[in-house]
Amino acid sequence: MRDLPIRRVLWVLLAYAVGAAVVLPGIDWLQRVLALPPQFGTLARGGMLLGVPLAIVIAWRYPELGAGEHTLLSDVVVKDDTRP
Repeated sequence: MRDLPIRRVLWVLLAYAVGAAVVLPGIDWLQRVLALPPQFGTLARGGMLLGVPLAIVIAWRYPELGAGEHTLLSDVVVKDDTRP
């Protein structure tokens, strides 16, 4: 249980990197299509950079956040009460 926050931080960083790889080209495309000023891309990239430490702190401090105790429907026995 001791290494849970470290593993959680690594998963969050991986998800953040994948998300950034998807969002960054989208920012450039959106900036060109909507003829947005150059500050849009700069602010979006700056916001993503500032979000990294925030994501690390939240993942480290609250490792159980988003880990839920949900089960899949196939894991649950479904009782059919409609038959007499």
